[in-house]
Amino acid sequence: IAGLIWKGVKPQDKVLLLCDPSPNWIITDLAIVASGAVSVPRGTDVTDEDIEYIVNHADCKIALVQHEKDRERLLAMKDKISALEDIYVIEDEERMLVGGDHGIRNLLRRGRGQLEEDPKCIEKRSKEFSPNDLATLIYTSGTTGAPKGVMLNQAGWSQSIRAATDRVEVLYDDK
Repeated sequence: IAGLIWKGVKPQDKVLLLCDPSPNWIITDLAIVASGAVSVPRGTDVTDEDIEYIVNHADCKIALVQHEKDRERLLAMKDKISALEDIYVIEDEERMLVGGDHGIRNLLRRGRGQLEEDPKCIEKRSKEFSPNDLATLIYTSGTTGAPKGVMLNQAGWSQSIRAATDRVEVLYDDK
């Protein structure tokens, strides 16, 4: 969360999450939503045309992608998705977090610096958005034309988590 704040991501900014299911996907998605930004998730099997449509339609300024090949794919499309300002890679093929200037570890490191500079930045950020604000914009596969955006708000996610934890006992030391 603090890394996104450092990067300048504001509440309701759209963040493309181009990633297939992995443990790092859920953590990254939660960080986007918890920062007040809007997660725009899509699997890596998406066509270039759909990526172009989604990034431009949602006006994504930053992308968090699963692998370096996904970053390279977006960079090759830069002239078609010019609003996209930066792309960070989440994991390598062994699902280890990626370092370097464009790796998620850089955002984590910058986030630690942000927290040292402003220890209450996350708490302050949480007061800048409400339960009715958009949290996730899920685009359909586009089988009936261009992909359609399904809007999910913060309250919906909170309710889903409460419903799940009412049915499944989750303890503080669970992994």
